[in-house]
Amino acid sequence: MFLLGNINNNIRLNLFLNYLLNRLKLLFLGDRPNRGLEGKKVFFITGYGRSGTMFLYSVLNKIPKVQVEHEPLGYIDLYAVVKSFYGELNLPNYYRLKLQYINRVVKNDADVYGEVNGCLRHHIGEIGELFNAKIGYVLRDGRDVVRSMMNRAVYTQNIDPLRTYPKKTDRFYKEFQRMVRFEKCCWAWAMETERALSRIRDKAADCKFLRFEEFTEDIRALYDICNYFEIKHGKQYIGEKDLNKKINVSPSNAFPRYDQWTKTQREQFNRIAGEVNISIGYALS
Repeated sequence: MFLLGNINNNIRLNLFLNYLLNRLKLLFLGDRPNRGLEGKKVFFITGYGRSGTMFLYSVLNKIPKVQVEHEPLGYIDLYAVVKSFYGELNLPNYYRLKLQYINRVVKNDADVYGEVNGCLRHHIGEIGELFNAKIGYVLRDGRDVVRSMMNRAVYTQNIDPLRTYPKKTDRFYKEFQRMVRFEKCCWAWAMETERALSRIRDKAADCKFLRFEEFTEDIRALYDICNYFEIKHGKQYIGEKDLNKKINVSPSNAFPRYDQWTKTQREQFNRIAGEVNISIGYALS
């Protein structure tokens, strides 16, 4: 099992139980006649969390003969992205487990198999090459992502083994422990986005960028996504009503939108994440 590291007992137990659950899933599916991915179109959609991946999963998965999974290995996928960030992930073992899982669960009558999984963002090119798959990367205004992170339990613990922290080479390494939670969320989004864009430039130049603000507001953007991933009949099963779906929404006592941020918060975001936000096409307040 590749999930090793300094983690507390509760997290270790959760990881082990999740790993065991997925292994049992594979065991019970073992005798099922299956042709795997042979003859199927394959795609992966990734991106930083809180950027609309769950929305795309819910929309694409309802199209007949299209099978879409969302982070199917659970904690294994989640912990793998952290281990990958620190260069500690055993990639061959991880890919072997993922391939085994996919080959067992993919439906014979599906023409297209897709996986929507933000945890794959650190090895975009490799996963595309391994499965001969098309890749989509979700982009969203970093200010909205940080707001959404503040509405979740992100960086609420002193040390969270399922979060990343600056390496010694990071320009915010010495400052990080003094940062307030809002600044830490700004750092995480900017660092992860910059890292993913670098991986795309180096390993997956043909990756398609999918903008949250477009595919949640313009039905044509959803049809374009279907065309790119060679999904037939998208127009028959996706309509304007899908744009009004609220998936994985923030609680009612939500952190304010960026136009209501304090002057200090705007300055903090601009200092830590502003350049990255501009680089992906979003303005600053």
